[in-house]
Amino acid sequence: MILYLEYRGSGRRGGELYHDHLLGFLASRYDAIEPTEPQVFPPELRNPLKHMVFARNRVRGASPNVVVCDISSAARNIAAVRLAKRRGATILLVIQGHREQDLAKSSLIYHAIQWAERATFRRADIILAASRYAASLSDGVRQPECKVVIARPGLELEPAETVRPFDAGRPLRLLFVGECSRVKGLVYLVRALSLLERSKVTLDVVGGASQEQAYFESVLALVEQKHLRNMVTFHGFADREKLMSLYRSADVLIVPSLSEGCPLVVPEAFCYGLPVIASHAGGLSEMIGHDKNGLLVPPADPAALADAIQKLSDDRSLCRRYSATNREQASSLPTWADFTATLTRELVPLLAPIP
Repeated sequence: MILYLEYRGSGRRGGELYHDHLLGFLASRYDAIEPTEPQVFPPELRNPLKHMVFARNRVRGASPNVVVCDISSAARNIAAVRLAKRRGATILLVIQGHREQDLAKSSLIYHAIQWAERATFRRADIILAASRYAASLSDGVRQPECKVVIARPGLELEPAETVRPFDAGRPLRLLFVGECSRVKGLVYLVRALSLLERSKVTLDVVGGASQEQAYFESVLALVEQKHLRNMVTFHGFADREKLMSLYRSADVLIVPSLSEGCPLVVPEAFCYGLPVIASHAGGLSEMIGHDKNGLLVPPADPAALADAIQKLSDDRSLCRRYSATNREQASSLPTWADFTATLTRELVPLLAPIP
């Protein structure tokens, strides 16, 4: 049987959607799988040690042939993975991106997490990666016999029919979509805005604090400190209808992340013909060609980010060129049907001996 160790949180993250589709696919192909549908993360398992014991007991009780887990939860699941591996189970490890640790690199917790991730990589039999960049994170750590499958997340949106006008007579409207966490780099975007003329741009922020409330509050404080209240609008977590409305009204998507795997927000923006300004980090450079369909800047560099925003604000014809390229590219983006086809073609043969 197949034991799926991952849980979903709010359901708003692209990573959770990826796991939803993976679990759905496996449940449709194999009768013996637990659970058969996504389950919300149990609040009583917030403590990592409790989670570790619980996951290990699940393996002990189920005696699975296959165990599925994400590298982001390696520290919580390492005991379960080690037990499953000793019992001869196949370890299917999902990698969607690099998980930046918000801990001092000298801390014991940081080193414990790093050890757990390396140990999980070494025990993986199959790696399922969301992008080439995500797959590369296991280079030099995974065993030579470990198989790697790259299955990009799918998209459900239809490309926009027309390119937006990008009127030079109004402020450039920027859109940020994502959790307000350190890895998403929102603080650098706020600092970049403080370097620009107030009447030239506006910013809509979609996403809330999630688990990093203190960081989110520091971003709000920075907005007040830099007198940007009239430039920045915080929408919190938006439902699908509101998010689509914000895509339609935006001019440019901003992704100032310190690291990304294969974020769904970028192909979604392509469907609406949005140019993208993003950090040259992680899998973002696989999706954005500098000066082809957007601009890439160094991560954590407010000045470079401000220069890129200023460039598009001053040259709306450049916005139109990037927009047309992205709208055309949107028609060839992978769908969840493509995701299923990739798993059928490349993953199922690796699981063929599994009943």
